[in-house]
Amino acid sequence: MAPLWTVVGVSPGVVEGTQMTKELASAIPAFRGWTEDMAREYEGTPPIGRRVTKREVAETVLFALTGPQALNGSIITINGGK
Repeated sequence: MAPLWTVVGVSPGVVEGTQMTKELASAIPAFRGWTEDMAREYEGTPPIGRRVTKREVAETVLFALTGPQALNGSIITINGGK
């Protein structure tokens, strides 16, 4: 398919402010019998000190769309260093 097509995957970690994050914040503690604080402690804090933002994921997708053609066949992980 190259050079007419490029394929790049974007693999985000836990993203702050998404419906999935909200569901996980209630479902996992309920399932395990934990408080939300206990679940967050278990999840751990990425080296950047916070979860990834939706904007950061969008910026990564934009880079994947407009970045170098040599990025073809790659997966970009954006997870705060976790």
